[in-house]
Amino acid sequence: MGTPLLWVGFNLFVLLAVALDLGVFHRKAHKIELQEAALWSVIWIALAVVFGSFLWHWFGAQRGLEYFTGYVIEKAFSIDNPPSVPASVRAPSDASAKTWLFTRP
Repeated sequence: MGTPLLWVGFNLFVLLAVALDLGVFHRKAHKIELQEAALWSVIWIALAVVFGSFLWHWFGAQRGLEYFTGYVIEKAFSIDNPPSVPASVRAPSDASAKTWLFTRP
């Protein structure tokens, strides 16, 4: 299931993506409107599709299909979470981006 170097690279990429998202793109707390949320959703989904395509190309159709199947299942499970998390912890709407990182429903 890959080499240790691939796992290290993948984990570094995930940490970099989270740091960029919270530390650069959402540095200033503000209320996230529907248009901005939709744009960021498209960006992150596109990034996931690119990653899945990389897996499909380099590791074969079986690995690629496993990744995309897992991604679709995770996406389906997460559909009902957005309205519940910030409201359940009474977070102000301008802090909702950081609320996601530090709470679990």
